Amino acid sequence: MSNWKQSLVNVFFGWRSARRVKQVAKTIAGEVQPDLWESVRRKISGGVKHQTELHDYAHVRATQLTHQRVDAMIRSDPTMSGAFANQVILKASELAVRDVLAAAANAKSGGA
Repeated sequence: MSNWKQSLVNVFFGWRSARRVKQVAKTIAGEVQPDLWESVRRKISGGVKHQTELHDYAHVRATQLTHQRVDAMIRSDPTMSGAFANQVILKASELAVRDVLAAAANAKSGGA
């Protein structure tokens, strides 16, 4: 296969993999959001001194919750690559934290 054809194939498979990571991460982020929200809400009511402390806590907790879901996926499909699993954990954690911290900020400002 010529170089440009191989490059095109690599781009296609890279795009497909990134799309799959995004799809799975979005699903997992939605699954962990209720538990993450409860954890963050408890942290807020416990008196967080700095916004960065809350942000760091939310990231750690989201990663823990997400890792549990991805670990279950790996047990059910041992052919799943570790790289794929790591990308899903990172993306799902990022999505869940973004949404939960936005909800927390909205709640603090007196929103819905």
